Amino acid sequence: MHGDRVLRACMLGLVLVNLVFVQLTEAAPIAWLAPLYALTVLAPLLAPLRRRLAYRALWNAGVIAVFCVLVRHASGYDLRYVLQDGLVLAVLCQVHLLNNLRAEQRPDLLFWNSFLIAVATGYLSQDLAYALAFLIYVPLYVIGLQILCVSRGQRELAPRATARILRDGLARSGVLLCCTLAVFLFWPRDFHRPSLLPLDFDLDRRGDALEIGFAKDLRLDRKGRAHASGRVVLTATLERGARADVPLLWRGITLGSTNGKEWWALNDADFASGVTGDVPWVRESDGSFTRGPATGSTHFRTGGPAPTLLSVEHVDPEANRLFTPLSAARLELGESARSERVVVHSDATLEYGAPRFARPAVLYTLALGGEAAPRPAGATPDRLAPGIARFTALPRSRHLRTARELADWLAARVPPGAPQHETVAAFRDYLETRYTYLPPGAEGSAATLAEFLAGEAGGHCEFFASALATMLRSRGVPCRVVTGFRSGEWDASGRVLTVRRRHAHAWVEVYDPAAGWYAVDPNPAAAPAGKPGLWDEVRSAARAAWSALTGFDAERRAVVLAWARELPERAWRGARANAGQVLLAVVLFVLALAARRWRRGTAFGVRVYSRALRRAGLALVPGETPRELLKRARVEGVNDRSLSALAAATREHERTRYAA
Repeated sequence: MHGDRVLRACMLGLVLVNLVFVQLTEAAPIAWLAPLYALTVLAPLLAPLRRRLAYRALWNAGVIAVFCVLVRHASGYDLRYVLQDGLVLAVLCQVHLLNNLRAEQRPDLLFWNSFLIAVATGYLSQDLAYALAFLIYVPLYVIGLQILCVSRGQRELAPRATARILRDGLARSGVLLCCTLAVFLFWPRDFHRPSLLPLDFDLDRRGDALEIGFAKDLRLDRKGRAHASGRVVLTATLERGARADVPLLWRGITLGSTNGKEWWALNDADFASGVTGDVPWVRESDGSFTRGPATGSTHFRTGGPAPTLLSVEHVDPEANRLFTPLSAARLELGESARSERVVVHSDATLEYGAPRFARPAVLYTLALGGEAAPRPAGATPDRLAPGIARFTALPRSRHLRTARELADWLAARVPPGAPQHETVAAFRDYLETRYTYLPPGAEGSAATLAEFLAGEAGGHCEFFASALATMLRSRGVPCRVVTGFRSGEWDASGRVLTVRRRHAHAWVEVYDPAAGWYAVDPNPAAAPAGKPGLWDEVRSAARAAWSALTGFDAERRAVVLAWARELPERAWRGARANAGQVLLAVVLFVLALAARRWRRGTAFGVRVYSRALRRAGLALVPGETPRELLKRARVEGVNDRSLSALAAATREHERTRYAA
């Protein structure tokens, strides 16, 4: 294989990986990148056109036109889109270079741009897919750069030299990747310093597109295309207990006020009396948080069954909430997260620090107490406490008229004097079975709550939650909307739960005087997912491994280093305790080395000599020695290259076969 062909293949591979890098940052929709992918793959077929002026002029005009479109896009919104549009322009220039560089031109700029794109996108994307793409990128870059440097001044490299460069490049790439992994694991990382890029550069908000994700309010008037990101928010590892005991719903914030079009959170100051119906979190002396009928660090150590225990790794730096199920009874922050300032809200939710573009993963342990979902059993109370009564308030808004009328119609069909939870169940079942779920941003989505309840259009989870909460409040049932996540994505082992941004969800919590707050989800799309396929299980296992790697913080690093320091002593103790087995293993190992060396010494020389004969097109005749054949080869005029190789092989054959 000639060096020029390998160089061209490396350049094409680099541009393809650059496109993958940009796609993984979600800086551009696939509709923008698909033509660039196609032009990259077709570059070898378009190569004969590179010398034509019209072809180059068309390319230059296209680049200028796209540049103008991107400038107009950035100026039409705000400066936060400069970075993502710049990435699109950068990969466009890469595709332009690949399709326009002629044989006599040097591709130095393509390699330099490729490196810059890799660095920039590496800062913006830290998921498993980027790591896999990086594993492909490094060998392509190293081998391509080596060929570019060696061939400077001579365009063609001999196939043998190219093969040596390939082997050397792969070896160097392996060393570089190992060094990168070692630095990543053991170099001190300071995630609390100010980030290089401000929060305004949000690659998930692309123009008029909305990203599905956790929100601290609920607005039914949000319009536009919706983007479902697969970015991981948190992973929860089941340390103790059964998978069935882990709730699907993870709370982030509760929304208690509405104007008919949106819901927002009540301030803690609104509950000066402290009467919210929530079991509060209590900070213990050891820094942990507990809630329930009993508090204190010994709550789960004496009496009763052992609670379900989860180790949670929160990796989304912008969602500064400690997401917990409603049944969470104890929370303990990991060592690396104890410096965070944690705020306990009156609705039993926890907030830490402030949103940041880059922060380390927040580790915390959750103990779940009681049932996964409380069982309501109380009747409708005659009188509510002032704090609870706030959760029945509704404004006089025309947007809520349809909800009130539907609630009155359904309530008339509930038996008189029935417990409150029967009314709740009737409302939930009606919404779940009679209305159409549509993903956010889908065609035909409702624009208002009235339009949704009239059955004119479908809606997403926020419409279902808002409808149920409004209908219940119109009948005097205390309730609130909750935003957070709903996920049933377990790995193949059934021990690791993954929560992604696309799992963002809204549901309702209802207050029962006998059972307290309990969750009600009227969304028909909230059914548990089916059994994952083999590919999903493989991906889940890979993501779990990647999450463990990226979460390798100072605390885990100290554990590994302590294990490494103790390893020699443990090995010595194990060897002394099993001296006979160790001695036998050493003897077998020495014998295996001796046999391999003897076999290599006798057979290796024969193999080298046989290969040299085949390349020279010669064969030993009966009674002819290797030395005599070498003389015959000189007489018959074998080319110098084959003759030199045959002479070296003859000497090696004699050394290994006849050495005393």
